[in-house]
Amino acid sequence: MAWQRFTPELARKVLCRRSTNPSRTRLALRHTSTCHPLTCPTVLFITERSEIKEVMMGRKRTIDQQGILDAAERVVARDGAANLSLERVATEAGISKASVLYDFKTKQAVLEAVVERAFARDNAMHSQIEAGLESQENQTITGRVLGAKAPISDPFRNAALNLSAALVLNKPLRAKMQANQAKVIENVHRTASSPRGAQLAYLALEGLKLLENLDFHRFDIEERHRILREVLWLADVEPQERPLPETD
Repeated sequence: MAWQRFTPELARKVLCRRSTNPSRTRLALRHTSTCHPLTCPTVLFITERSEIKEVMMGRKRTIDQQGILDAAERVVARDGAANLSLERVATEAGISKASVLYDFKTKQAVLEAVVERAFARDNAMHSQIEAGLESQENQTITGRVLGAKAPISDPFRNAALNLSAALVLNKPLRAKMQANQAKVIENVHRTASSPRGAQLAYLALEGLKLLENLDFHRFDIEERHRILREVLWLADVEPQERPLPETD
């Protein structure tokens, strides 16, 4: 519940909306002759947050949570996660800070939502690819390889780079990544004809993506496709262990 200041005319509109349950409505009129903006006749109305969203400023919100997260991603890609703020997100989205606060109370909440959405989108993309491979062995690792056929674009690379930095420094966000990776590795094992080979293939694939996403190295497209084909070959291999060389 929250106090919100309305004009008498707007209050009457709200009262009409709540006329089916008048016991929930409480009004207090305050009169003065000075007509100062803060002391002119006003109506203080106690309302649920959902109703504030609907009638505050006499208009509805014009952006949803996804739009706010889109703006946050652009800020992260351009300025880095360390420079993310509710004010910058609001400016990027073209809305007030109060509109951002309605859905996300802190910078951390925005950052966590951006990361969770990135995981959800990535997993959804791979699940869609894997659904078309249902009759094949090595379903998960094959789907992951096919999902990596195209190198990441520069705008997404910038966002991935800056989010990776945030994951390293932020324990709660890192825990989300760890849980996501544990689930992927479990699926790689579960759908593989050679679980150990598929695990090595997954490690090789993630190493390739890490080099690219952090902009440490970029392979030309022909070499990249050859690496991906070799990753698929590796998934079928039954690895053999060799003793580690002894060192002084």
